[in-house]
Amino acid sequence: MPPDGDLMELTIPKRSITLIKTDIDKFQDNGVYLITFDGYTYIKRLARGKSELIKIISDNKLYSYTDFDITPDELDRLIIHFKFWKALPLDFFDI
Repeated sequence: MPPDGDLMELTIPKRSITLIKTDIDKFQDNGVYLITFDGYTYIKRLARGKSELIKIISDNKLYSYTDFDITPDELDRLIIHFKFWKALPLDFFDI
């Protein structure tokens, strides 16, 4: 799967191919996931916070204003599609 946008740049370079774990549809541990929350789809890092809070984080600090938290009573509005496993950067050059 190629990434869409640069929200997760440097972790997932814009020009890369990612390998994903399609058998993961629940938050297991810290990592990068494809999620839908309140009808919006994101590629974001999910991290466990205090009091069962899930922190939704962009690795590209230019987009830190898009970070948010999901509280335990909001979990029913969170859909986890899969977890990212590896990123393979592709650097093309003209010859």
